[in-house]
Amino acid sequence: MNIIPFFPQLLFHCTIPVPENLIEYCSILGKGEKDNRSVYNGWETPNDLHKNEDFSNKFLKNYFLPKIKEELSTINFPNWNLQSCWVTKLEKNGYHVTHIHSGCHYAFAWYLNVTENTGGELSIRNPNEYNTELVLKKMDPRINDEYNLYPALNITPKTGLLVMFPAYLYHGVLPSLAENRITMSGNIVISL
Repeated sequence: MNIIPFFPQLLFHCTIPVPENLIEYCSILGKGEKDNRSVYNGWETPNDLHKNEDFSNKFLKNYFLPKIKEELSTINFPNWNLQSCWVTKLEKNGYHVTHIHSGCHYAFAWYLNVTENTGGELSIRNPNEYNTELVLKKMDPRINDEYNLYPALNITPKTGLLVMFPAYLYHGVLPSLAENRITMSGNIVISL
């Protein structure tokens, strides 16, 4: 039997080294204004961090944005704009409930400080899970492995890893055993 995957969901990933002074800056952010959109046992900055002139000049305009644009240019990714940006810190047993990012095209997570092998995987739900659950359970495991046909794709965080995916996909973060897991996340909108 031949299989043709159709309408795949594309997940983009690369490694962008984390500047040492960014972690220190995040400690300062942790003393400022907080927001709570989906995080438990941790904190998030408001999602307008890209409008913070100091943060933007030190880390976005002169480092992160050129790096991600360089990576995306290798696949001719269309022009885009940063719509929102924030930093999250999870404490031990911290996690994010499953959610989506409305009003944008892609969401990203850049892992700034991660202790490996402590959990905290990014879990992206299969948008076809409901319709295909019975088939997936019965399918030859080799096919599931080859085409990533699972109820969720769990991505192990590593310092410097950047993951970008369609913002309409339900996703969350599984509980982390790390004491100081820091991520910069954001949303982008494709420019017409």
